[in-house]
Order: sequence, then structure tokens, then C-alpha cells
Amino acid sequence: MVVSHKQYTKNKFSTGIILALILLIAIILSINTGNIKFGIFKLFSVFFRFEDNPTLLHVLLNIRLPRVVNALLAGAALSVSGAIMQNLLKNPLASPFTLGISHGAVFGAAVAITLNKGIFLSYSIYTVVFFAFIGAILTMLIILFIGAIKGFSAYVVILAGVGLSSLFASLTMLLQYFSTDEEVAAIVFWTFGDLNKTTWNEIYIMLLIVIPSLVYFILKSPQYNITIWDDATAMSLGVNVKMLKITGLILTCLITAAIVSFMGIIGFIGLISPHIIRLIIGNDHRFLLPYSIFLGSTILLFSDIIGRIILTPATIPVGIITSLFGVPIFFYILLKNKGTI
Repeated sequence: MVVSHKQYTKNKFSTGIILALILLIAIILSINTGNIKFGIFKLFSVFFRFEDNPTLLHVLLNIRLPRVVNALLAGAALSVSGAIMQNLLKNPLASPFTLGISHGAVFGAAVAITLNKGIFLSYSIYTVVFFAFIGAILTMLIILFIGAIKGFSAYVVILAGVGLSSLFASLTMLLQYFSTDEEVAAIVFWTFGDLNKTTWNEIYIMLLIVIPSLVYFILKSPQYNITIWDDATAMSLGVNVKMLKITGLILTCLITAAIVSFMGIIGFIGLISPHIIRLIIGNDHRFLLPYSIFLGSTILLFSDIIGRIILTPATIPVGIITSLFGVPIFFYILLKNKGTI
């Protein structure tokens, strides 16, 4: 059955509307999860200051909304990064998590925590974030260097990420072996992906890094559609494949580094979200990228809600929840694509 372009576009937009509505429901549920409840009218009344209630306003603006914005930023950044990496590397298992960027960030944070002794460092959350960011960027630079030598072969980049993951994991364990109990506990706690680690100041920093990068990727989505075929075909159609790959890998690593540095490791979002969207609407990046943002943010919000209510009053970090759900899907993708990886 031949579908007209108009009908094709209509179907895709209908899917986007449904995903956006589900995301909106997830946002409202997330804001309303906790001891203090917000009804719809109460939420708008407090937010727009129609109701003078300092306690509710503080909870909404400084606890619930930052958590939601963190989920939106992390879900968007990790999902789009995964979709772009899978496209550029022609590998369905490519994602920020599988390329070792998260492990590089963990090692950087571990260095900051273990060097927190007198003259070495003045310890603060920003010190840990800075070192985590350096670790993630260092991982990216090594991968780009190796990739440039080998012409950015998909296999080389993936294998470089696997090797770096093992290296940084080993170095992190080595630091833990010589650390105090308090430092080991701090390192382990930091590795848990958590949406409650940042304030508005850190959110503003992430916004400045993530939003321009997402805009770039969406504007370049027609070129990413062309690169679905082989590089020779893309170049014949006027696409600078090498520059597209370099820029794409740099920006995906940059926004991943920003997210991981502030929130810790949130695994598998960048892997599973694009795959689910492809099953729904296909591989058209004009729709794949924005809809991956919707789905990634939705998954992260619902994972956080589950983590907050399953063992109330204790809260399970969202990174643990996403890994528990992500691993089975990872194995499914691995088995489904066993002949093409």
C-alpha cells in the first residue's frame, strides 16, 4: 500500500502528539510524587502566585521542578546522543554508556574525591563535577584520536570505548583500594545516577551546553537521513561525511559529559530510546530525534517516580532503575542484531 507524503507526515505528527501527551502526564505525576501533593489547580495556583503559600512554592520551585527539568535534560541529551552515535557508527549498540564516556567521568570524580586532602584540593561538589567533566572529555578525545587514525571505523570506535571502559573501571577500583571508607562511600554514591543532585545554578550550565547541541542535531537531521546509506552515496549527495561524524561525536560526547558530570551515571537511556522510536516510526531522523527526546525524558521521569515510591520513604537512584529495565532490552537488541554487529 502506497502512502502519500501528506498521510506519512500526518501519521508521524500524530505519533508525536501522543508521545508529547504521555510526557506531559509523566511531568505532572513527577511533580505530584511525594508527601506533599499538588492537584492541577493547586499546581497552577502556587506556580503563578495566585495562592500565597511559601512552603508549597519552595517545594515546587526548589525540589520538584528541578527534578523534572533534570529528567528532561538528561533524557533529551542521552537519547539524541544515542541516536546520533548509532547512525554515524552504523552500530545499533552505540551509545554514550557503551562508549565508555560515563566510566571516564566516574574516574575523574574518583580522583577529585581521593585527592581531597589538605593542599591538594578544596573539596566541593563543583570540584567533583569539574574532574568528572575532564574525565569524560579525556575519554572523548582518546576515542576521537583513535578514530581519526583508523578513519572513524565503527568497529574501531566501539572497541576503543570498550577498552577505555575497562581501563577507567580498573583505575577507579585502584583508587578505591587505597581510599578511606568515607572516600569509597562518596565515590560509590556519586556513581549512582540521581536527578536530585543539582540546583538551578547547575541546571543553567547544562542548558547552555545541551540546548544548542540539540538544535544543531535537529537542523542536521536531513543529512543524518542521507548517511543511513554508505558514505560514498552520502558524499555524492553533497554531505561532508567526515566533518559530520567529527562534529556529531564531539557534540554527543560534550552533552553526555555535561549530564554525567552533574548527575552521575544514567545507563541505557541513550541505547533503548532511539530503538523503541525506530520500531514505532522508522528511521527518519526528522522525527526520530525529537521523538527520542520525548521518549527518553518520559522513561527517565517514570523511572524516577518508581524509584521514589517503591521503597517509600527511601529513594532508589534513577540510574539503578534504568539499568534494571535497560539490561533486558540491551540483550534483546544484541540478539536481534547479532548478524550485523
